[in-house]
Amino acid sequence: MSYHLSFTGAANGTPNGAPNGAANGHAAVSAPPHPTQEQIDASARKYFLFGSPISHSASPAFQNLMLQSIAPIGFPGSEAQTFHPTYSLKDTKSVDEAHLYDLVRKDPLFAGAGVTMPLKVAVTATLGPKGVIDELSEAGKATQTVNTIISTPNGAGRKMVGTNTDYLGIAHAVLRGVAECNAEDRVTKYLDPQLGVKARYVFPRNKAGKPYAAFIIGSGGTCRSAVYAVSQMGLSPIYLLNRDADETQAVVDHFGATVDLRPLRSVEAYEREAALRESGEIGHVACAVGAIPAFAPQTEDEKMVYTLAHSFFAEPYTALGEEHADLPQEGEEKLVALPLPAKRPFLDMCYKPRQTPLLLEAEKQGWLPVGGVEAMVEQGLAQARMWAATAKAFEQGKTSFDPIPFAVKAGDEGPIGLEIEEQARDLVRAMLDINGTRYRPVDQDIIAMLAQPSYSIFTHSVGYHTAGHTLSDKLEAVAQAGMDGIELFTDDLWTFAQSELFTTLSRGGELLTPPDSPLAKHACVGKQRVWNAYGECTQQEAEREVEAAKWVKARCDELGLKVYCLQPLRDVEGWVEEEKRAEAMKRVESRFAVMQALDTQLLLVCSQNTPAPATTGDLEALKRDFTQIANMAERFTLRTGHEVRVGFEALAWGSHVDKWTQAWEVVKSVDRKEVGLILDAFNTLAREYADPCSSTGIQEPAAQTLLRLGESLDGIVEVPGDKIFLLQIGDAKKLPTPLLPSPREGEERPSRMIWSRSSRLFPCEYDQGAFMPVPAFVDRVVKAGYKGPWSIEVFNDSLNDTSRHTTRSHATRARAGLDRLVEHVFK
Repeated sequence: MSYHLSFTGAANGTPNGAPNGAANGHAAVSAPPHPTQEQIDASARKYFLFGSPISHSASPAFQNLMLQSIAPIGFPGSEAQTFHPTYSLKDTKSVDEAHLYDLVRKDPLFAGAGVTMPLKVAVTATLGPKGVIDELSEAGKATQTVNTIISTPNGAGRKMVGTNTDYLGIAHAVLRGVAECNAEDRVTKYLDPQLGVKARYVFPRNKAGKPYAAFIIGSGGTCRSAVYAVSQMGLSPIYLLNRDADETQAVVDHFGATVDLRPLRSVEAYEREAALRESGEIGHVACAVGAIPAFAPQTEDEKMVYTLAHSFFAEPYTALGEEHADLPQEGEEKLVALPLPAKRPFLDMCYKPRQTPLLLEAEKQGWLPVGGVEAMVEQGLAQARMWAATAKAFEQGKTSFDPIPFAVKAGDEGPIGLEIEEQARDLVRAMLDINGTRYRPVDQDIIAMLAQPSYSIFTHSVGYHTAGHTLSDKLEAVAQAGMDGIELFTDDLWTFAQSELFTTLSRGGELLTPPDSPLAKHACVGKQRVWNAYGECTQQEAEREVEAAKWVKARCDELGLKVYCLQPLRDVEGWVEEEKRAEAMKRVESRFAVMQALDTQLLLVCSQNTPAPATTGDLEALKRDFTQIANMAERFTLRTGHEVRVGFEALAWGSHVDKWTQAWEVVKSVDRKEVGLILDAFNTLAREYADPCSSTGIQEPAAQTLLRLGESLDGIVEVPGDKIFLLQIGDAKKLPTPLLPSPREGEERPSRMIWSRSSRLFPCEYDQGAFMPVPAFVDRVVKAGYKGPWSIEVFNDSLNDTSRHTTRSHATRARAGLDRLVEHVFK
């Protein structure tokens, strides 16, 4: 089967009947065909990741880089028009979903897929022409898990092979660690394709001909891959340390007599095995793998696991000086003995945090620590090597092909090449830096201080007042969800102040008919005019807003809520015309009395949306504006005793300030205690990571985006914690159809604003499609020393639902998201 597809035009073999003849005296030149988007979609090899939830997966960035090694499909008649392979996410919760079968079996351009939870085991049960795969590799059979599907040539058709590269990730991470530890010139020596496909590196045997032993911590799906990997490296017996006896026995039963597995659940059992090792009946322990989360042990069984692991780590490395016996050679596969590493490798598959307690203890006892991220990289490389080799087999017209041996063909001799492999490693390192998982311990003082940070939410993020959700209902929903406080939306306060409910609560008084929008100006002839957040208003309106704020404060006290912030105040800084600038300052000053009534100290000012020439982003101009604001705040505090602070937030679509670093430059230049920085996860990541106009949702090229973002997030750590006035948190989902770039003719709103208003999500809602590195952002803010609340700010079309359950459901989701976020950041 060939992947080259041809498209014929309407006439003369050219698209849409395009002419071939001469024009304007020039020689006739055949016009290159111009493919449609549908033709392009039908002409690129397709790779997928199946599983759920997967929206936050970094696999597309990694694998699309790797797929550069696969030759693109050329469009007939034009060498310049080629179609590169694509790797994309396909959320799949069950093997019974029709799209899984349709893509794998019916799409002629399907070339391969990664498989993740919850499908890894289920796919193994779909063997046969009516299932997803036709054949299981030896690794797939041994582990009964599939994380990779490869479409291979099979006569005139195709065959779907399911295999497991998780075990290769483990084995290769250990082997690379061993090579580096032994100061080998080439770190991939032990994956050298020069050995051929029928050779395998293994640990040596002691002088008595006994294999060296290993231990594995855990018993889940990763444990099975670890057992297979360790056994393939010639280590036996393999000790299993786990808190649950039944789970451990299930692993033992799965492998049966093929692997010598020995569960250990007590110190006495450990000591009996240690005596056997000392006697020489079995070899000393030479390798270990951890496959449990990095949580502190709580139960006695969990504590026993750590006790046993520490006992293994403390064993002296007496095997290092031993002589070794020749390896037995059986069957066609040649076994090649590794030299014992200078340090015993311990691979911890947990990579959040990278510096796990087990890795720290192993390193302390003289072991070689290998992070789980190395295994993640290696399994991805193994997948990509097989896909690249198979694509070449199709191009060469082969009718049969075994991709499995190519999983270990690393470097320039392999199907991908060393340069792209190293680029992939650099990409993962950049991802890790972004996600705050470098080898460094977290500040324990910060953990103690923020073991349970205060929770807050923007009142607009519980339900829109335009959908009939009252401020009173929203406050109750927030309190019932267990939040500590709110950011009060100015429009919520205004709407409440103009409502019949407040009229009743405030026991009468003249009520003016409010405008259709609080942003609209309306005439009140003969009345003195003052200012509010939106512009000019009447004295009565201003007083009514303050009285409404007092009621909100009292109600929050009853509900146990604190008002952390009043927001937003828009289009304040950078006005060129002095009259506009003066009006902006009056709007700012109008907020102070409202803040006093709410008993809140913080006012949020978001960056200017009005473009030049009406406004400017000149630093000196912005410094002048915020210095005046600081002076006004200081005077109000001296006059009333109520402290006022103003936080500056960069919007992702700001006309002049659209990055947190720019807002920080303004704050630094002002250098006043009244002015600080607002850090917003969504606005930072929407500007520096995401792109709603991209099919991937991420700014391309992804590798450069990640490197730049890593530098930006690391810069947050350098901001003094007391100058971060508020942390706002929100994620988002990718759009099913990318937006057209805007502003443009017919659409004045910036594309990121459109995306923001419709598609934000609460943190860690990966099942809803959340995909941005929000935990990494929050991690950096915490490391900067921020001590304030974690506040949710979300906009979504769902908030416009008029159901009475809307406020409760969104407040509950917000609380759940914050709880999960705390676990991500601190554990």
